[in-house]
Amino acid sequence: MDVRIIAASNVSLSGLVAQGLFRQDLLFRLNLLQLNLPPLRRRKTDIPPLAEHFMQKYRCQYQQPDKRLHPDALAWMAGYHWPGNVRELENFVHRSFLLSPDTEIIPTAIHHDDAPSSSRRKLLDRRQNFAIDASYQEAKNQTINHFEQHYLTWLLSNTQGNVTQAADRAQKERSALGKLLKKHGINPERFRGN
Repeated sequence: MDVRIIAASNVSLSGLVAQGLFRQDLLFRLNLLQLNLPPLRRRKTDIPPLAEHFMQKYRCQYQQPDKRLHPDALAWMAGYHWPGNVRELENFVHRSFLLSPDTEIIPTAIHHDDAPSSSRRKLLDRRQNFAIDASYQEAKNQTINHFEQHYLTWLLSNTQGNVTQAADRAQKERSALGKLLKKHGINPERFRGN
């Protein structure tokens, strides 16, 4: 048999071998290539594409192609610490997808019982575009991010995801607009064919 085993663990297997809790010979057989993946809270740029992947999965599963994450929901997700990593993110997106009555999932519609009360307060306060307990600079940055996300979403909606037309309408260089889209995790493909 020619078999390749791909395994994941949230503990150090070599540490378990040292404690006598994992067979050393099995570790030697399994450990051809080891990838250490940092927790999701240290990979904030992975959150928007992962969330969009899960949204697409549930759009297909529940046949609701128009359901979308509001930019404020993505902003909240980027600020949460995700102790359960990608599994928690997937469950969160799934729950939000099912519980949101509207096609756009907004922060006030998100139910995340495990979020600390301060996170819930910031989540609700995002309706005002910034967290009330933020410093001036944080509030300013959040307001700018909020504006950029909404403007880019509006722009791409009105140009059916055509980045060149969107750049012309915004009177920006196409490459500069592309950088803004990447910064906010906005994929122009989702606006095409709407």
